[in-house]
Amino acid sequence: MRVRERRPGEPVRDETAATELSIDCAVRARTTVVTVRGTVEGRREQLADALEAARLIRDSGPIVIDLSGVGRLGSDAMLCVALAVREAERAGRKVTVRL
Repeated sequence: MRVRERRPGEPVRDETAATELSIDCAVRARTTVVTVRGTVEGRREQLADALEAARLIRDSGPIVIDLSGVGRLGSDAMLCVALAVREAERAGRKVTVRL
């Protein structure tokens, strides 16, 4: 981490908050649960990989995508989730998205 002195009048920024992202993928009973927390802005590839992994962990059963821990969901992330939902539903899987 780079540290520098703040100039007078310059806003205080927490640079670590903007970079934190946590994605957890687990199977609970027959359901695959993807829990996303933090900032997804600019991290579409990581989100897409996690959603694809959730689909591949089990080839059947419902999928829950929990985005309740995401601060702001930009258009890139929404598109990524929509595409993942479409792919899973094509495979005959029920998908629930929690916001």
